[in-house]
Amino acid sequence: MVKQKVTRGPPRAKGSRIKLACAYAKCKRKTDVKNVGLKLQLSCKKVLKDQCWKLSAKCKVVRFCCAAHMQRCRMKRVVSNPRGGRQPFTTEQIIHVYEGLLNVGCAWAAVLALLQLFIGDRADAARQCTWAWFSGLDPSQPESSSISIPKVNGKTVARTIPLYTPFRDLLWQWAFGGKPLTASDGTTWPHPDQPKGSDDVLFPGFDANGQKRKWNKSVSERAYLRRLTQVADALCKARAAANSKKQPHPFNGYDLTKLGTHSFKKTAVTLMSQHGVPWSVISAVTGTSAKMLQTTYDIPTEARQQHALQTTWGNVSLPNGERQDNTKGKTRFSGCCGAPVRENHSFCTECGQRL
Repeated sequence: MVKQKVTRGPPRAKGSRIKLACAYAKCKRKTDVKNVGLKLQLSCKKVLKDQCWKLSAKCKVVRFCCAAHMQRCRMKRVVSNPRGGRQPFTTEQIIHVYEGLLNVGCAWAAVLALLQLFIGDRADAARQCTWAWFSGLDPSQPESSSISIPKVNGKTVARTIPLYTPFRDLLWQWAFGGKPLTASDGTTWPHPDQPKGSDDVLFPGFDANGQKRKWNKSVSERAYLRRLTQVADALCKARAAANSKKQPHPFNGYDLTKLGTHSFKKTAVTLMSQHGVPWSVISAVTGTSAKMLQTTYDIPTEARQQHALQTTWGNVSLPNGERQDNTKGKTRFSGCCGAPVRENHSFCTECGQRL
């Protein structure tokens, strides 16, 4: 009986000085990985055996020639409770989130949430907004208002879109009309000393120590998310209190752990789609392809499914479950088919023959 040869590595050329080849089975490089650093090593328990050459039973450390091959062989971590994507809001929930941001003393975050909602973009783009983005912001001018969003990051698409008129009026009133938006703790947006030149940002952040405000530096997305997390915690407590009293709450059935900075773009896309806006228009407003919008952003929420069922079947009358006696009042029978007929009928309702 011929003993089968077990291959534990790639075939080496005669006279090769390679002492240890890359563990990735499809690697074609002639690289000696015997002395690679710790960054290219994995424990044998953390690799996918089907992606590597046959490993020795005594093998404890697996080495690779590059980070890409190591990543392909790395065992994927299984998440038992994934968070999933962000959930969109209903119009009622938007109001509660807006008021929640004011209640936690963060007027600037409330304005940032509205801006992000009405331009349908990510938080990283909206937080960098400057006054130069706006055109026709003064309501007294006949010029139509618009906002020109530059390419501030790798995902933002440069575009110019109309500005929602009621939001335009609020912005002008808050910023230049002498009536700033005031939060529950007395803080306002804009800040009393905040400059409002064309190149000044709408949402200034702080310095590295978090003490002094930097007027030319945009607030971080992490600070924005921290405020939204506070609102989610407050809404969770309010919902629990309402449910304990057997009262309804606007966020019943909503996973508040999925409330984040990306919820507003998903809300904008979902609501526009729900109101029948063409995908080409939604794509132009949000700067995202129609295919990506349909597959990722348009969420078939439970409320939308309920609305679809009510709209489709609302006019259909269902039987009440009681069986009706169709022979009541019928005293004769058809001579052709034998079906019961009423006394005042001249023709059979089953076969149509004259009685």
